[in-house]
Amino acid sequence: MMAFGQVILANKKPLVYDSSNVTVRPFNESSYKKDQAFVYEELPMQTETWWDRMWRKFWKFIGALLSTKSGQRFFTWGLPAIALLVLAFFIYKFIGASKSGFFGKNGDTALAYNVDEENIHELDFKAAIDKAIASNNYRLAVRLLYLQTLKQLTDKGLIDWRINKTNATYVQELAGNKQQSAFMQLTNYFDRVWYGETTISYDQFTDAQQSFTQFQQQIQS
Repeated sequence: MMAFGQVILANKKPLVYDSSNVTVRPFNESSYKKDQAFVYEELPMQTETWWDRMWRKFWKFIGALLSTKSGQRFFTWGLPAIALLVLAFFIYKFIGASKSGFFGKNGDTALAYNVDEENIHELDFKAAIDKAIASNNYRLAVRLLYLQTLKQLTDKGLIDWRINKTNATYVQELAGNKQQSAFMQLTNYFDRVWYGETTISYDQFTDAQQSFTQFQQQIQS
């Protein structure tokens, strides 16, 4: 039996040398430097912005927090609780609820009744307004004046009062009426005082009360 090395030697061919002449061309470095195809520049290192640094530190902090048991419990229970509180706060602000709705009683904003479609026509506005003024609750008095105005506009057939309508809708319903501009000013004032939770003095209230009274007299005439 022939050995493996003998098989290789038996098949080995003699080396053939290339006798052709090779022409060596000179290398012109300057011409290559001018050719843009051969220009390679190092990309400048991108500097980290303050925004990038802030997020890098934030995620580093989150990673360190999640590596602890207390941090894991916070993300499991604490974070959802905070999210629910934030959601409840925005719902509270969106619906224009009084402060007593979620966070306890507040004498300046609490209503002793619910204003709905049934009792807005039954409410004794004069007695309610006088009571609010006597208790220095001027924001509530402004609210009652505005509701009284809506009632009178409804009684005159100038607007169609509904519990789910916005004040801007009532302004639009007065389009073409000469009282629209004055009513818009009263609406804006009411929105700032009630929904903007603006505290007003007695003198500021008396000025507002005079404006409401003049407007109500105009629509009644």
